Parts: sequence; C-alpha cells; structure tokens
Amino acid sequence: RSRSLSRNNASCSGGVTSCDVDDPLAARPLSATDLQLADGDAATIAAAVATGVGPAAEQDGEAASERQALATAVYTSSLRQLDLRFCKGVRNYSLQRLAPRLASINVLNLAGGLRTDITIAKLSQHMTDLRRVSLAWTSNLTDFGVSELVQRCKGIEALDLTYCMQIEDTSMLAIAHNLHSLAALSVAYCAGVTDIGVREVATRFPGIQIINVAKCLRVTDRMRKHLAQGNVVYACDSFDPFSIYRNRLQPRAKKAMY
Repeated sequence: RSRSLSRNNASCSGGVTSCDVDDPLAARPLSATDLQLADGDAATIAAAVATGVGPAAEQDGEAASERQALATAVYTSSLRQLDLRFCKGVRNYSLQRLAPRLASINVLNLAGGLRTDITIAKLSQHMTDLRRVSLAWTSNLTDFGVSELVQRCKGIEALDLTYCMQIEDTSMLAIAHNLHSLAALSVAYCAGVTDIGVREVATRFPGIQIINVAKCLRVTDRMRKHLAQGNVVYACDSFDPFSIYRNRLQPRAKKAMY
C-alpha cells in the first residue's frame, strides 16, 4: 500500500546546472540495516527488520500499526536509514519512546509527519550520528526544534526544511554556528528566512553546494545572484520534496563569499 511520491528528476538553477540522481532514500528490499517506510506501512516494520525478507502480514488500524512499530525496538541496533515521510500510523509519543534504540540512524526522513519540536529534540539526543535529515512539510516545527537538532547533530551534511513555515533566520544562524560539514540546505517556501540568514550560512560554509531558497519571498534577487556567483544552487524546481537527496554531492574547492 505504499504511496509513490516520486516525480520527475529535479532541474536546478544557479551555479550548478545538473543533478546526478542517486537517491539513498529510494525504495528497495527491507533489511535490518536499511528500512524504508511509506504511509500505511508501519504495520510491517517488526517482521521485516527481524527477517530482512519483506513485509509481514498486513494488519489494519492505527493501534496495531503502532504496536508493531514499537516492537521494532529490539531489532534496531544496526538500523541506518529510517523513512517515515507522511506516515500517519506512528505518533510523536511512540517516536520518543523509540529514540534510545535509534542511535545508529544516519539518514532520517520525517517529512510531512506533523512532528513537534519536543519530538525532534528527543530524537536528536540519541541520533547524534545523523548525516541526512528531511523535516520538510513539518508545520509544527519552529526555530527551537531546528536549534535543538543542529546543536546535538553537528555532523549533518544535508538538511531539508522545505515548507517549514514557522522557521526564521534564528534557525539559519543556529545551522551556521553549529554544523561542521553542511553541503546542502533547503529552506524553500520558508517565508521567515531573509538575506541575513542565507548570507550567514553561505559565509560559514564556503564550499556548500545547495542553498535552496525557492519561493522565499524575503530573499532578494541580489542574494540569489550572490549565491550563483559562488557556484551555489539556489533553486531546485521539482515537486519531489526530497530532491535535495537526489543530488550527488561532490567536494569542490572552497571559495570565500562576501
């Protein structure tokens, strides 16, 4: 019953003109070290992780789905990727209870799941090895949740905050002053983000490849031109909210941005 969210490949404008599709979140067979979930699939987690051979028998109802999700706690010591995008069957409280067993996660996708600041803070206490994170379409997320995440997970390389309408430059400053190796950031459709926050991130990470500010009404054309001059992608035009993960990020020479 998984719901396909893929769209056409992202076309990018800015300093980088092409995107090499190599999506680590693409669907593939479930295993103990690589688990993919889609809306309605929470009921299959426990048996899939335990056996590594695919979905278990389907069980109906949110309660059953959540019980099965909680049951995975004993199997998650080697889990590396967790995709709960738009999954309504797992509540914030359940994620908080599972957090201590998810310390091995380095790719986390919670897009569109109505996650709260407290949930993000609780997860970040344990998932300190996170490298790629999507919280896109998380309407409840504020600057507090973003700050808690980046203060504890300093190794994040790609962060998708697309359509997180409550975040502002406070989040951008927290990102700039806490992360060590950021290569891609999306704050598309975030009306509270301005030139001040974008400039701070661009200055702190002179080798950054993507700062997606598409439809950010308070980011000026002058700033977009500034990013393009630094060979930074400033807009990825795609309906796929996770297109930030479809760019193969290659190291490039650092260039000072003023």
